[in-house]
Amino acid sequence: MKLVIVESPNKVRKISAFLGSDYRVSASFGHVRDLPAKGDLAITFKEGKVIPTYVMIERSARSVSELKSLAAKADEILLAMDPDREGEAIAWHVSKLIGKHKYCRVVFHSITEKAVKKAVAAPRELAQGLVDAQQARRVLDRVVGWMVSPTLRQVSKEAKSAGRVQSVALRLVARREQEINKHDNVKYFVLDAHLEKEKVKPSFTARLITWKGDPLGHRLRDEAVAKKTVEQLKTASWEVLACQRRDALRNPPAPFTTATIQQAASVQLKINPEQTMKLLQSLFEEGKITYHRTDSTALDPEAVAVARKMIGKKFPSEYLPEKPAVHVSKAANAQ
Repeated sequence: MKLVIVESPNKVRKISAFLGSDYRVSASFGHVRDLPAKGDLAITFKEGKVIPTYVMIERSARSVSELKSLAAKADEILLAMDPDREGEAIAWHVSKLIGKHKYCRVVFHSITEKAVKKAVAAPRELAQGLVDAQQARRVLDRVVGWMVSPTLRQVSKEAKSAGRVQSVALRLVARREQEINKHDNVKYFVLDAHLEKEKVKPSFTARLITWKGDPLGHRLRDEAVAKKTVEQLKTASWEVLACQRRDALRNPPAPFTTATIQQAASVQLKINPEQTMKLLQSLFEEGKITYHRTDSTALDPEAVAVARKMIGKKFPSEYLPEKPAVHVSKAANAQ
């Protein structure tokens, strides 16, 4: 029997159906070890090295016990946590708690039969670099939170805590607010006219930029002048003197990253980032989307080919470009 360990129990049934009876799929229920929530810093600095001391998370006792029991009966253990630094670290922590067994790491970016079977057919070793990166992040969170927060509260009674991310973000917000406060606010008026002719389409909006041959400049800072101009425009004759036409090429938007989908959900759906990530996690576990914690805009060539085939069948040929769009991630280490 081969044991496949995933993070979420919501993935178990679907992946089990893909792999068949030779595999047993079980879940770790997220992180299984962490720095202790109470007590000391639990981080030792020795000879230029940072050594964190982990403890098993209390709620994980039952799942770890079950995984140990299954591991004892397994010929091989496949660690199939999410394909990012956190997932790699969870896989590493699970391996440390379960004990000495034959482990391998498998990753898939979408929960489909093809993706899962392809991942299982190409296992690899744990990527210690990703594990170390996650540990560095966790240690920094701990050091900044535990060591800076008390000092911050001494400086300001209103301050609650410091954080690796939140303190830097607060600095950026404060700096921007200072720039805004330094700005000399000037009240001015903009005149727009909504123009339409009976039985003639379409209507359009025009903005007043010159008046009687002269640029407006800053004259519309005066409310009285603006109101007088509006009254004169109401009785004016309007004529379209010229119309310029041009072809414009607009590229399709790049696939979502974590940041861009959070922004889009906030602006268009009024959903906060935390709720967005919960919804995306559910969609990922149902096999509806690719992995959502990503800063990469790369697309699976096989998925692109399937999409292009469907477009070719359902839409006229002009809707299918000769070559698929290629999006390059700006981040050198995008994942």
